[in-house]
Order: sequence, then C-alpha cells, then structure tokens
Amino acid sequence: MMKQLTYFAFSLATLVGLAHHASAADIRVIHGINGKDLGLAQELPVDISVNGSCVLKGVTFKQSTKVELGTGEYTVRVFLATGSCEGTAVIKKKITISEQAQKESFSLIASLSGKGTPQLAVFQNTGTTIITTGISIRHLAKAGAVKVRVGLRERGVRLPSLLQTIRNGEEASSFILGGTSLRYSGTLATRSAKRVILPARDIRMSYRILYVVGSSENGFSVIAETIKLPLK
Repeated sequence: MMKQLTYFAFSLATLVGLAHHASAADIRVIHGINGKDLGLAQELPVDISVNGSCVLKGVTFKQSTKVELGTGEYTVRVFLATGSCEGTAVIKKKITISEQAQKESFSLIASLSGKGTPQLAVFQNTGTTIITTGISIRHLAKAGAVKVRVGLRERGVRLPSLLQTIRNGEEASSFILGGTSLRYSGTLATRSAKRVILPARDIRMSYRILYVVGSSENGFSVIAETIKLPLK
C-alpha cells in the first residue's frame, strides 16, 4: 500500500511538473469505460500519458484523480495497462489550456461514444460568484439520445423540473443564482426503455456532476464529481 501511495504522489508531481505557470487549470481525469463493453474485464486497467510522459498507471473503471496544468498544448494518450504506456493508444486527444482558461476547471473522462468507440470527452465546468449551486447530467454511455428528468427543490421549495433530451457528449444542467442548497432526484431513459435512477442528494454550495456511462448490454453506471463553487 505504501508503495502504491508513493507512486501515486510521484505521478501527480510529474503531471504538475508539466504546468509552466503558477496559475493552472484544475483538471479531473476520470476512467469511465466498463471493460465489459469492449469484451474485456470490467476494471479495464489503463495507463495514461501526457505529452509522452507515462504519468498514471493501472487506473481502473470509475477511478479519478485531480491534477493541474498550466497554459499550453497537451496530448493525452490512453493505453491498455502494461505499466509503461507502450503499444497502440486506445485514445488520443489534444488539449489546449489558454491563458483565459488556466483559472478554470475541466473534466476529462475516458468513455464510449454512442456507437461504442473509446473517446476522451472534455468539459469546461461552469462557475461564477453568483452561481453557487448546480446539477449537471452528462451523457457518455454507449446509447443514442436519452431523456433526462430531474426534480429539484431548494430549501424545501419545489423548483421547475429539469427535462431535456441529450445525445452522447452533451449535458443537461440547472444552476441556482445565489442559492445555497439544492436537492435533486430523477431518471435518465433511453429509447429502449432502459432507465438509470439518479441518486437523490442534497448539495450545498457546490456543482454536482453525474456522468452516465456504460451500455444497455452490460448496464449503465453513474460516476459523480463534486466541484466547490464559486470557482477560483
């Protein structure tokens, strides 16, 4: 265990070392591919390189980590785990962090397209001094368009429901201006009538993101991320 923690800390230090400025963007990297959808073990361990440096090894399904990257261009590659980031990359994605965006928050999630192709989806998270609470559902499952329905309450008062149809790579979001607490619950439905129950929860002074991943064949999963608001 100590060896794993030491390597993890080293990996983060390596990633942070790629940043060229004191002010850097917060990046959350998430593994959202169920290996069963590719005919492999569900955990699907992967290695991740940034600009050629093998910085994360053996990351498994649903795991995530937070790093910082300064202004610049980065190439992220995802490999089936060998411990050395060698072989053919399963996913390759170029990311640019501009000076305007270096104080922002981004989420990178390895997932599947609507047709089941591995992809790295990039989201720039929203947050201002007046938006203090919000919920966002991001569709990254092997499925076509889905219908999102979310019931919302603030301090016990019912708010207009979030009802939206989104495609793979899109999101449905609701924010409260100046709000301090929000309770949500709801469902996501596919055309095949498969349903995903979204976990009911109270969120306070934060931005709650739910990634829906997986497939109807092997089951959908929800991976949650919480970002404190307002952003820096």
